[in-house]
Amino acid sequence: MKTRFIYNMLIVIPLFVCLTGCTERGLSERPGDGPLKIHFVWPEDEEAVQYSRVTGASLWLYNSDGVLFYSGECPSDGYEARVPEDTYTAIVVNSDYINAECGDEESMSTCCISADEESGRDGYLLDVDKVFCGGVSGISVKGGNKVAEVTINTVNVVKYLHFDIDPNYLVEVSGMEVTMSGVVPAVYLYDGDYTDEPTAKMTVEAYPEGGMYYADMSVFGYDGENIVYATIVYEDGTSETTVPQDISDALEKLPDEGGEVDITLVLTDGGEIPVTVTVGQWEKGSGSGTIV
Repeated sequence: MKTRFIYNMLIVIPLFVCLTGCTERGLSERPGDGPLKIHFVWPEDEEAVQYSRVTGASLWLYNSDGVLFYSGECPSDGYEARVPEDTYTAIVVNSDYINAECGDEESMSTCCISADEESGRDGYLLDVDKVFCGGVSGISVKGGNKVAEVTINTVNVVKYLHFDIDPNYLVEVSGMEVTMSGVVPAVYLYDGDYTDEPTAKMTVEAYPEGGMYYADMSVFGYDGENIVYATIVYEDGTSETTVPQDISDALEKLPDEGGEVDITLVLTDGGEIPVTVTVGQWEKGSGSGTIV
């Protein structure tokens, strides 16, 4: 019996050591990364179907220390990869935006998009358009194979202003431009808030239509003093500019969904040009997301 007991122990002890060793090895070899899947939802506009035809996206991932972990291009429907175990913040913008450029990406709090400047005109911006962005924080990725899944609902951070201009008694007009100051040059990509960069100006061409003229501006926003004036060019090559008018208070009083502001631009000879400024609807607020 004693011999049999010793024999059994010799079998059990190696088996126990083997099982223990396998367990310890399994835990130590547990992956230090995990799968991350991010879905992008883009704004849709029934009158502008191209909004739902985003061709690609730019994505930034920041780790729990706020350090940029990844930046790059990805498909318009989302991003998928294995990343180190950590808690992340993700920021996205469509890559086919118009007349703008992203910058300061090293920090989540400074990552922004800025309007391009008009060539040869310092302090004057070009129209921006089709800029959809948003961000989500608190994305927890665990080591292993459980997928961390998140959806970012982006918003359109462009505002649209339409000017209807009645030339009234003016004759022999060959062209017209509208200029407005107080144009916001950049917004943060995470939440669409204005940056602290100084405001700029924008000049757009007005086009004749049915005895009237119209002009359109698309901007990130307007802030501070919004001074508007028109420059009229006549067929003989001469031009004149209306007296600048501050419409800041009128714009500030508009509801979130937009509205109209009626103003009268005055010429130096006392002539008056009625103008209606229509601020189109835009999505306000930050892009949000859901974490699964």
